[in-house]
Amino acid sequence: MVGIGALIIYALLLIPAIYYGNLLVKSCRIYYKLYLANHYDRGEIIDGEPAAIEGTVSVDESAYAADSVVENTGSKVGSYLWRSTFPTMLNSIDLKNREVKEHTVTDESGMEFGGFIVAKDGKKVRVDLSWLLDVHDGTRLSELTISSTRTPRKFRPHLWKSPFVHISEAKTTRTVEEVNDIINGYDDIPPSEHHIESKPIRDGTTLAVCGNIRIEDGSPVIYGSDSLPLAISDQGFEGLRRKILFRIGKYSFVTFLWLGVVATIWVYS
Repeated sequence: MVGIGALIIYALLLIPAIYYGNLLVKSCRIYYKLYLANHYDRGEIIDGEPAAIEGTVSVDESAYAADSVVENTGSKVGSYLWRSTFPTMLNSIDLKNREVKEHTVTDESGMEFGGFIVAKDGKKVRVDLSWLLDVHDGTRLSELTISSTRTPRKFRPHLWKSPFVHISEAKTTRTVEEVNDIINGYDDIPPSEHHIESKPIRDGTTLAVCGNIRIEDGSPVIYGSDSLPLAISDQGFEGLRRKILFRIGKYSFVTFLWLGVVATIWVYS
């Protein structure tokens, strides 16, 4: 008969399998929705219905403090994804650039957005990114307070690592010292060692967006919901699908690895 102590150990070992299994299911669901994006893209834009569009970004209102956070703002920045990072005592290997770098950890992440539309073949759709911020418990940059005291996160990934977002634009890195006037503040940290990284969506960028449609003031707005998440990519829907497929493979491997570990311990204990 298995003792209570052993059952507790098995339950603890199953937590990573359950966590990554949940991410696997969500990734498969997202991939299915993106598979349907080509069908949505060919349809009409109708209030209350799913829609997808891949077209050119036109910015009418720049995102908050974009000129301070994003490099080379010759064109307007409609939105940018950002994260705050802090250093660890470890190094990591960057295989792409063949170099060893100081390993950093994401502290907070969020997204700033002004106003922009995506247009293609006479269709114009305004993009509402607020669902992405809400579903990932994202932070607005103006509300960011960086402290040596870390607040535990809920069981979900940072917005910077969101499976719904694929932005490949070059990353800008600023020290907290450089952007102190646009954040809420910091305490008990060396500001030159903590950074704000950002990746923008610029005016003129080709952006693929998939989500739900609502009509506001006679114009269509695309947004996200639990039934149909908002997905955006500056590498087209195919680029986002490749990203999701990679995640599906990774989460499948980790999930079954942990299940295998638990099963092996169970059999041989």
